[in-house]
Amino acid sequence: MPRITLTRIKQIFASRNKITLTVGDHKVLLANGDTQEIELPEGEHEVSAISQFGNIYGTVILPAHKEIEVGFTVTNSIMKRRFILIGLIFAVTIFLYQYFDSKWAFVLPAVSMLPSIITNRKALYVDVIGEEITAPIHTEEA
Repeated sequence: MPRITLTRIKQIFASRNKITLTVGDHKVLLANGDTQEIELPEGEHEVSAISQFGNIYGTVILPAHKEIEVGFTVTNSIMKRRFILIGLIFAVTIFLYQYFDSKWAFVLPAVSMLPSIITNRKALYVDVIGEEITAPIHTEEA
């Protein structure tokens, strides 16, 4: 029977969130950085990735597909940049309040973080790694 590797991407952000990955009849709970191998018969199998932030459903075809990689779409570098920008916004807010006596300065963090809050969705990322599957070409003979 072919083997398929199930991998949870190691991420600093959302590291405590576990993902339940179901492939065929096998149900696996993957923590941050976990890897497991399972054996399945050849053919097409249903795949579902479930976290507390969403669900993804699809199929995997064995033996062509070798690995399923899951994680969250918000990468470590994006989150580091966001934290730096949030720190800068708070520094500007304190500066405006201290030196220019701007009472409205505390509205600045709320307004400037709104786009980040909207885009900071921990959407699931699922990637199936393996050989490309192409349909056979049928030619008609006259």
